[in-house]
Amino acid sequence: MTLNFWRMCTANLLLFISVYMLFPLLPFVMGEQLGVSVGQAGSMFLVFAVAMFAAVSYTHLRAH
Repeated sequence: MTLNFWRMCTANLLLFISVYMLFPLLPFVMGEQLGVSVGQAGSMFLVFAVAMFAAVSYTHLRAH
């Protein structure tokens, strides 16, 4: 395996970690920024997360 491959893997891992570290905090930040309750912000975030995983699942199924 080449050095460029390991660099790409490391960059991908760091991106993955940075995105998923934000998930628990996003409903609170969204609530403050949008002026809605934490529950409503959590619901909006839940819809976003489900749509993200559904898109990944759909593209994965289409590839096979």
